This record gives sequence, C-alpha cells and structure tokens, in this order.
Amino acid sequence: ARHGSDWWPVAPASKNSRMPLVTIGDAELHTEIAGADDAPPLLLVAGLGGKGSFWNAQVPALSRDFRVITHD
Repeated sequence: ARHGSDWWPVAPASKNSRMPLVTIGDAELHTEIAGADDAPPLLLVAGLGGKGSFWNAQVPALSRDFRVITHD
C-alpha cells in the first residue's frame, strides 16, 4: 500500500513524524520519514540526480529497525 505521496511505500510512524518540506537557507527539501520515533535515525541519500524514491524497495524492511529518512 502507498501512503502519503504516491511513491512512499510505508505509513509514517505518526502524524508528527513526517516533514514534507524542510527549508535550509533558500532551499526546500522534500522529506519522508518512516519508523518509530525512538529508533536510530538512518538517512538514505541517492547519488547525484537521484531522488528519495530510489530507496522504495528498502524502506519497509529498514523502517522496522530504524527511523528512515529520505529526501529529494
């Protein structure tokens, strides 16, 4: 099942756990977060030209043990 956006493969841990946009200086990054609030964070970064959906196949398994964060 898809949750949130059309491509995010798991439901967010809680309503407060999702941060659709993060502003850093003049840039805005779209983020998705899955996993328990108290789980160790795991930031998944795609290479140059990549996007967060690159990690779709891995997010469900990784979010069982980690608070998975991806970005575009």
